[in-house]
Amino acid sequence: PPRLDFLAVGAHPDAGQFDDPLALPSLTHLTALHHLACHQCDAQQLVAALPVLHHLTFLDLHGCDLEDTELQLQPLSALVSLMLPGCGLSQVPPGLLACTRLTELELSHNPLGDSQLSLKGLTRLQHIGLASCNLRVFPGLPEGGLPQLTFLSLHGNAISAHLPAQHKGLLELF
Repeated sequence: PPRLDFLAVGAHPDAGQFDDPLALPSLTHLTALHHLACHQCDAQQLVAALPVLHHLTFLDLHGCDLEDTELQLQPLSALVSLMLPGCGLSQVPPGLLACTRLTELELSHNPLGDSQLSLKGLTRLQHIGLASCNLRVFPGLPEGGLPQLTFLSLHGNAISAHLPAQHKGLLELF
């Protein structure tokens, strides 16, 4: 199989919206892929390929419509960066907590609302983007906190200011 390590396709996020998502060929033969960035691409082909892309460490699906897909993250335990902004997600994809190597998680501009967002077990997170997700409660965090966290974006949400005692230090990041 091809030894392609890095693949970036689709529109640049600042270029505006396409009328139709970019159609992709099958990606299942790209098993050596480490970095995949698909902006405003056809989500069905992407989701079908993910179970065999075990080596992915970076996944950016900016603007891909994932609302009606069955995105499963369990096979992607090597992920370090997961970028899913503006993907129409109403809940966090199953298997997110299996991605324990994540240092960067971007879910901004998804209508997550009252979905029970839990980040427990994702203790390596340094970047969390949850802007404009219609959140009303603070996400569940690991018991020991997030000692490596340097970026937290929660603007555009109606989250109450009450935080559990073990996470009061996060207020210093705002």
